[in-house]
Amino acid sequence: MNKILIIINREFTTRVRKKTFLIVTIFVPILFALFYAFLMWMLLRNDQQKRDVAVINHSSIEQPFEQINNTSFTYLDQDIPESDFARYLKQNNFYAITIIPKEVMRDGEFSIYSFSQVPMELKNEFSAQLRQKIENIKRSRVIAERKITKHANTGIGSHDGRIGKR
Repeated sequence: MNKILIIINREFTTRVRKKTFLIVTIFVPILFALFYAFLMWMLLRNDQQKRDVAVINHSSIEQPFEQINNTSFTYLDQDIPESDFARYLKQNNFYAITIIPKEVMRDGEFSIYSFSQVPMELKNEFSAQLRQKIENIKRSRVIAERKITKHANTGIGSHDGRIGKR
């Protein structure tokens, strides 16, 4: 047992007393913590950039997006070919073009085109607003169908009548 303690003491003194061991033991966890703190700061920082997004709406949903913080929406009446998106964004000073297809109620997908990466928070807000509009439309259709069904249901009754003698 005494020999084991001597070996442990020697290993401890030769390894722990080195500067590299102390640096790695103390500073690497601190660097990891700082790295994750930086990532969280980047994700959660308050986005102050003003954006104007062009919306080409092929669906039956009226104005699917409302203003989000510093992002406003301009609904376009014309259809722009995808090859002209870059030119159109530059000419009209738009941040992005959003295309809402005719089948958005069925497929639940839309496209966003921009020169830079659209922040995840903004994409999530686009999706949330569009999902809310679609769900409201579907709910109103179900409610209308129930009312129609309720009014269409016709109760049929019968009355028994006895006729006197034969």
